[in-house]
Amino acid sequence: MLKSAVSESFHRAAHFITLLYSRFCLHNGLQNAASLTYTTLLSLVPLTTVVVAILTAFPVADQMAEMTQDFIFNNFVPASGAQVQQYLLEFSGKASRLTGIGFIALIIVALLMMRNIDQALNTIWEVPLQRTLAKQFLIYWALLSLGPLLLTLSLAVTSYIISMPLIVEAEQTLGIGRRLIGYTPLAASMLAFFLMYLVIPNRRVPLLHAFSGGLLAALLFELAKHAFAFYVTTFTSYQAIYGTLAVIPIFLVWVYLSWVIFLLGAEFTCSLQIFGSSHEGAADDGAQLEQTLQLLAQLHGAHQRGEQLSGDEL
Repeated sequence: MLKSAVSESFHRAAHFITLLYSRFCLHNGLQNAASLTYTTLLSLVPLTTVVVAILTAFPVADQMAEMTQDFIFNNFVPASGAQVQQYLLEFSGKASRLTGIGFIALIIVALLMMRNIDQALNTIWEVPLQRTLAKQFLIYWALLSLGPLLLTLSLAVTSYIISMPLIVEAEQTLGIGRRLIGYTPLAASMLAFFLMYLVIPNRRVPLLHAFSGGLLAALLFELAKHAFAFYVTTFTSYQAIYGTLAVIPIFLVWVYLSWVIFLLGAEFTCSLQIFGSSHEGAADDGAQLEQTLQLLAQLHGAHQRGEQLSGDEL
């Protein structure tokens, strides 16, 4: 019994992995990641400008804006985060001095980036874009505005918890504060993936599936971040080739890997839904087959006895 259960679980896992891989290839996951990487480069300065403007618009968030920026670049852009942060803040500082029309153009570019993400996810869920422009704008703007604010709020709450006397005492003996800080990037990335998988697709996504996909993507993101940082700091031959420009290819590769993980997590979330539906259908087919066999057995028994069965008896 145990052996058959293990064999069935292994078979289902293999079936799910095959489904996930085939769907990722079917939807050109690697090519879409490259396309999103190119779009990211075009919209990175507008996105940074909009996010900084949103953070500085709120007095409470403005006080923690610098800490939030440091947290993002130090934890989500490995190895070259400090240099990328310096360049982006310099560019966004110049962009923030644009006139009203210029700033509106920056917002439009940032929203177009969100639309490209929307199209990529709806391709995975195989649904057409049916939302009105107004609804699309509201969803994209909500993600752009609430995302940085939620991150800032989570950092503020974490800082407050760490500063509590009980935690300070525990930190001196158990190092709880360091552990809380260490888990914050994982929690932040998981929340971001979870919200995007839940809200952006133009189809109802079960909470558990979106959470599972967000957790997988966050774990892969953390593993990739540490592996990428190890490679960049250990194998430095690229610096001899690119010199001071080495930050550009490093950042490009990291953005590409991030989009691959994002799309893979989306495929995982969607595949959970498809896999569950297919097994429910298989269970229904099995029940119908069992009922059919029982009916045939009744007919065969009646035939052997020379009897006829009425419709009610059947």
